Amino acid sequence: MIVLEEYKIERRVMQSGEISFDLVPMNERENYALDSPNRLLYIIKNNHQFLYVGEAKSNLKNRVSRGFVSYRFWKRNEQARNGYKGYKWIELFDQKESIITLDELSLKCFLFDESRNDDREFIEAIEGELVFIIRNQTGQWPLYQNEIHFNNKNPDSFKIANEIFQKIK
Repeated sequence: MIVLEEYKIERRVMQSGEISFDLVPMNERENYALDSPNRLLYIIKNNHQFLYVGEAKSNLKNRVSRGFVSYRFWKRNEQARNGYKGYKWIELFDQKESIITLDELSLKCFLFDESRNDDREFIEAIEGELVFIIRNQTGQWPLYQNEIHFNNKNPDSFKIANEIFQKIK
């Protein structure tokens, strides 16, 4: 079973002046992705523009937080944190880095049941197909997509990705 949850990523400026975030649920039902350790697929959008598609095996708060922590480390030290500079789309929240500064982005999260926790290739196949569908439907890759994972081990990946796309377009 795949559960869709929707959030806003709201820009928050810390006392230090650095950029942080709040994840705000867009519905009133339980928001499992915030604390669930189950594998998930998430899509970041600005209005109708796709910015990023990712997958994780951690709760949503931790995954997004790791991106922001690494981004702040990179901005402070001018070097990557363990080879990672955080999400490139965070610059949209940073007045020093972006021509326009956004106050919020939308995040769509698809949470998979625990039977998929050890099956990264299953989720990566769907991630790759979804990014490809976005490219085919919009004429461009998600704006901040730097890589995609794909494989042919999941024969249902295109069908599942297409079902997801219909919910997020």
